[in-house]
Amino acid sequence: MTPNPLLTLRVLWFAILSATVAFLFIPMPVSDPASGATLLLPLAITASGCALASVLLPMQVMRRGLERLKLQTVEVDNREPALEALAPRRRVFRDPDVAEHAALRVYKTATILGLALAEAIALDGFVLKFLAAGLHNALPFFVVSWALILSLFPRRRAVTRALERAYHIGPVG
Repeated sequence: MTPNPLLTLRVLWFAILSATVAFLFIPMPVSDPASGATLLLPLAITASGCALASVLLPMQVMRRGLERLKLQTVEVDNREPALEALAPRRRVFRDPDVAEHAALRVYKTATILGLALAEAIALDGFVLKFLAAGLHNALPFFVVSWALILSLFPRRRAVTRALERAYHIGPVG
């Protein structure tokens, strides 16, 4: 049985998601609500920047990282007879396993970056909660964080799709 190459990343994903849930339930000492209200707008702006960065930066890291790999491709005859007339040849990776393994390293980096930025949004909510800004002010930070974290669940298909786009080839593997 081959171990799942995404297992470590999935464990990390679960740990970060669990930590953000825990932040919401950690009891806080009573604090001055005015300090939380004062920081609501600056933390909301910071969280918005983190949300945008958690989507855009991993895509950029993935694209640039895959370009730097310079994986070798070859042209082969099209295996679909119906497509033979339209496109007699198609590009594939010389060694699909090596390509996927190399792309997985880039994908891990990009995903960890996205997860860290998404978790930072929950930390902003935690700060608001700590400063007694009220759960109604802190909860949206957590919800946005969870939505971004859930969207970053590690999947093999995300790796292969990125490879296909970066090298303009058909399905990998």
